[in-house]
Amino acid sequence: MELNYNKANLEVYTMYLDSNKARNFESMKTTYKIYKSNMMQFLVYLQKNEGNRREKGMI
Repeated sequence: MELNYNKANLEVYTMYLDSNKARNFESMKTTYKIYKSNMMQFLVYLQKNEGNRREKGMI
């Protein structure tokens, strides 16, 4: 099953998580893995229900 989501949004979120890993190294393989999984579900939901729209001036 192919997940349908905005890959640019996931890239931005992954950069955010990576920036926090240095401060919280011990939770890198647990907490951040769950965060990313939850974000993927949210991105799929947004794509399905809101489409791939962007507001003017947004990343």
